[in-house]
Amino acid sequence: MATPSVTENTIPTRSESRVIRFSLRSLLSIVWQNRWLIAILALVTGIGTSAYMFMQPDEYTAEVTMLPQQSNSGLGFLSQLVNLSGADPIIDATYEELYAKIVMSDHVLDQILQLDWTYKRSAEPASIFAILDIEYDANDERARLRAHDRAKDRFRMQILTFNRERMTGFMTLRVTVQDYPVLAAEIANFIALALDEYNRQLHVAKASAQHAFIEDRLVETDRDLVAAEAAVTRFIENNRSYQSSPSLKQKYGELRREVTAQTSIWVELRRQLEVAKIDESKEMVSVFVLDSASVPFRPSGPRRILVSGLALFFGASLGVLVALVREQLAPTARFAH
Repeated sequence: MATPSVTENTIPTRSESRVIRFSLRSLLSIVWQNRWLIAILALVTGIGTSAYMFMQPDEYTAEVTMLPQQSNSGLGFLSQLVNLSGADPIIDATYEELYAKIVMSDHVLDQILQLDWTYKRSAEPASIFAILDIEYDANDERARLRAHDRAKDRFRMQILTFNRERMTGFMTLRVTVQDYPVLAAEIANFIALALDEYNRQLHVAKASAQHAFIEDRLVETDRDLVAAEAAVTRFIENNRSYQSSPSLKQKYGELRREVTAQTSIWVELRRQLEVAKIDESKEMVSVFVLDSASVPFRPSGPRRILVSGLALFFGASLGVLVALVREQLAPTARFAH
């Protein structure tokens, strides 16, 4: 009995029908057949996202452009400023990281939280807590501290942005707030001035502390130098013929080296003391403000059109994916060549 031959028109089994090799022509055919499904999914995601985005408040960004004063002390001085400010110490940090630490420090942010701000041109100044809708019981100390922490987190994560251009050295501080362009400019200019004033104060404090330390060390060195010179004098008085004794000559050399060492330390401390006095008295410009923040007239966000366009594209892509899955799972699926 002859066995039936297998022709090219043999219908694939159920397991074989789950593996489909789509060609460009078959893919376009599937898209066209499911065009209404793809269009509906694209419109639903696009319209839904657009509605959500247009309900979001406008964001306004004000920025200040600054240039740091680079002194001979370089990053070492800035690192000391950061350490004195209470921030975490930074090893091998850049100017961007160091100034960003100061801008985001509790010292600067606490000043912002303590002041009243003009958030509208015609409105009375208000606290930052009222503007940011952060409510708390003023009689509850723990609630007050939690509100301060929430406000600082908002500033560090959403409101403040700080960066520095590597090529030019310019630093840009950006303040982004919702609804109130006047407030954005007010806070940006305030932080720029606070940064410069804070650096000045810390510079004076550091110079005063260094001045006091050098003076104390100079007193100790002067006392050690007098003692070393007195030891040489007593040695010569008690050993007038020390040059004829190798051991006494060695002892005399040791005493003279001690005098020389103490003299060198005393001279260096005197030099550093004069430098410290000059640093303590001179006026230091730590930050040059190149462009102060002006009130932004156009919102910087949210980017409604861009996000809506991406949502529309995502919806269409999802529709194509659903169409391909439906075609893959269809029991009458055919191979595409």
